[in-house]
Amino acid sequence: MQEKVKKKTFMIITIVGIIMLSAVTFVNADNIQTEGEIISHLKDYDVIDLIDEFDNEAKKTENPEDLIYHAIALSQKFKYIPINKLSKEIADDNNSPELRVTLLQLATDEGITGKIEPVIKNLVTNKKTPVEVRQNAIWALSNCRLIFDIANGDTDSEFISAIALKKLNIDDPVVANKIADEILKKNTNLNINNDRDRMAFRIKAEYIGYHKEKITDKEVKEYINLCKKLYQEGNTEFAKERIVFALSDIKDIRGIDFVLKLKDIDNCMKVYIVDENHETLKKAVNSKYRDTVVKAMQIYKVQEIVDMLED
Repeated sequence: MQEKVKKKTFMIITIVGIIMLSAVTFVNADNIQTEGEIISHLKDYDVIDLIDEFDNEAKKTENPEDLIYHAIALSQKFKYIPINKLSKEIADDNNSPELRVTLLQLATDEGITGKIEPVIKNLVTNKKTPVEVRQNAIWALSNCRLIFDIANGDTDSEFISAIALKKLNIDDPVVANKIADEILKKNTNLNINNDRDRMAFRIKAEYIGYHKEKITDKEVKEYINLCKKLYQEGNTEFAKERIVFALSDIKDIRGIDFVLKLKDIDNCMKVYIVDENHETLKKAVNSKYRDTVVKAMQIYKVQEIVDMLED
């Protein structure tokens, strides 16, 4: 059931994506209409009627792509929606999740979420709110204590906590990294197989890679050791490719060394980590990991690094 919810969540089309999309035909229950006919039809609606039309169509269709032109039309007339009407439509549990999500995305895109923040917070805190609506409500909030509480707590679903942690990582990477640390420390059985744990694992790797000046070498070693243990002893549900990606993200020669010595992964994964770490490899040319750099160049040749090895 959870996978089904997630699939629908990610099928919700973002506004930027909608505006960039184009199609030749549109299929509804009655007939096939051309793009021009649909756009012409929707252009005649005022924004209030358009909201109703969007909602009705969303409740009839199983395919979110059927709502592309409705979303485009709504985005073009969004500025005419009164704030109180916007709040009401987003809050209304009788409306389709697709309509509520689209309105949330448009409000975020227009930078007016502050005007409807109480409604958005209610969506986030109400666990009966459809998952895709809660997810988009979380993304609509910025620098909010509520996001921290959900990311840091154990009272919500792992998926929603993971989304909150991902959002917090955008708003405040330092705090998100601390929460990720705590999550990983609690996981003593190498069983990273839920959304929140996976998000923490990913965020920690990104933080190490992008914030070297704020990370101690001890922290880097601990993370690399965690990756090694997960790879060698961890739950098989946690894909080994994720570990390779994480070791690539941290931009550390010790992580690269571990991956290049593995015998049970496709060579393309080794090519990937070499290709993503040119600078790390260059810095290691004259270090004790010179042999690792040589091996990397045998797997995927980068002429600049080859020249450095030959000097």
